[in-house]
Amino acid sequence: MTKPPRMSPNPRPIPLLIASVFLVGLAPNAYAEPSRTPPERPSKANWSYMANLGFSNDNLPGPQWFAPADRLDPRSAAYADDDGRTFGLVFEHALTNERRGLQFVVSSWYEMLTQDGAQEDVSRDRRADVVNNIVQVNQRFDLGSGFSAFVGMGVGVQTVGDLGGIRLQSWWHREGGFGGRLLDEGLQNDYGDMRGSVTVPAMSPGVRLGKRLGHEDGWNARAALGFSALVAMGGSGLSFALVDLNARAGHPNVADVWAGVFLSGGNTNDDYLRFAPIGHGALGYEIGLALHPLHNLHVPVSPYITIQSNGSGLADTTFTVGFLFCRGAWPWLRPPR
Repeated sequence: MTKPPRMSPNPRPIPLLIASVFLVGLAPNAYAEPSRTPPERPSKANWSYMANLGFSNDNLPGPQWFAPADRLDPRSAAYADDDGRTFGLVFEHALTNERRGLQFVVSSWYEMLTQDGAQEDVSRDRRADVVNNIVQVNQRFDLGSGFSAFVGMGVGVQTVGDLGGIRLQSWWHREGGFGGRLLDEGLQNDYGDMRGSVTVPAMSPGVRLGKRLGHEDGWNARAALGFSALVAMGGSGLSFALVDLNARAGHPNVADVWAGVFLSGGNTNDDYLRFAPIGHGALGYEIGLALHPLHNLHVPVSPYITIQSNGSGLADTTFTVGFLFCRGAWPWLRPPR
């Protein structure tokens, strides 16, 4: 196996890992077209803003109901195996002008990837950290009869390597109160030949066709079909794409629910991430719920949860808890994750 050249030492402490994710911005993992519909007669300013902060983990509640059997902890089916796509942070901002059909989305997300089967074979101890930072511009085209088309393109960077994830995970398993393997209990700790990290350019094209199914007294429903991709353009990195079909319904002052299915796949630019649970044409799903009980606050806050299987081209099931801030439109298109 050909390995990438050894990078120069560049240890990253936990604070830098967290800062690298939170500097750019957040949003939920849902692929559905937004349902937070602005007034029919928008103001002249017509700019709206939203932000989203989410935390994901593969040790979801009731994993025996959602995760495949090979993703369960061999010691107890009540826990996930904590391998693969084991932890993530996402932060996203969306600034939208409904009148012009224009939207700017700034996305940043971190993925902690570990090698499968470490509990059965301690030699399977590879791991890597991946951070994506993307700025995307989306354009909406109203087609009539409730149909809208969306086209987006984003550019940014992807960073891969040792960003301090092992220290974060070890500390959380020891002090977080939820348990988990420690370094002397088979927790993956080998970043391979990567000492420090490498950053490569990335781009995120996307298209979507949406249809408003109903809108009455603030309640609305939509369905959408879309394609999105993240392409890492360098000697190292992870690229992935998905085609999704989804529906969303809700009320901006009550709740939103969504569900969708998708076909996703990923690929690595070199051998460094070959250990990751990369899916090639894997079927997946996502279901989610966002509640809006605090919509009257000066800065509205909405908690949400999602369960996603086989997203980002990675064969794993994850549970996400997060918060939406402000009442702007949700991203029409974003890099897949």
